[in-house]
Amino acid sequence: MRKIKRWIALLFLLVTFFHIGSSLASGNSYIQCNCFFGNCTCFIQLGDEGGAVKKIIEILIDEKYLPKGTPKGMFTEEVEAAVKEFQADNDLEITGTMDDDTLTLLLWDMLPEQLDEIDGGTFATCRMVYLPTDGGKKRHLKETCSKMKDPRKVSDRNAEMLGFDPCGRCYK
Repeated sequence: MRKIKRWIALLFLLVTFFHIGSSLASGNSYIQCNCFFGNCTCFIQLGDEGGAVKKIIEILIDEKYLPKGTPKGMFTEEVEAAVKEFQADNDLEITGTMDDDTLTLLLWDMLPEQLDEIDGGTFATCRMVYLPTDGGKKRHLKETCSKMKDPRKVSDRNAEMLGFDPCGRCYK
């Protein structure tokens, strides 16, 4: 009986290792986020502000999910409702947050997997970076850089598309 349990444990480890390895090969491992309590650092969400939110609101206005004249400074309940509508229209999980699938579809008009096929899913395009939610204009490799308040993780390519330049200290 003990031998069977060991084989089952070994099989479980191999399956887990294979899953992690295939995620790394596809480039998706850098986009995973495990959020269980409260605000998630991986998604742009209700209450956030800054350059990323401004750009998201501008696109939602252009795409007719928000009316012209919508204030662009903060991710409000109105913005959250617009994001939910965008997610519903595009068969995404309806959360009201700008997760990586939603943000990539909004910015690139395709899902991350489709974009990976085009650009090869390189580490540089799939890695997660941190954006400030308090007005900064740089993307960072470390959440502690520049003393950001409540930074949010997004893929590097999405941060670049949102107009965030690399931080001179992080990207050396």
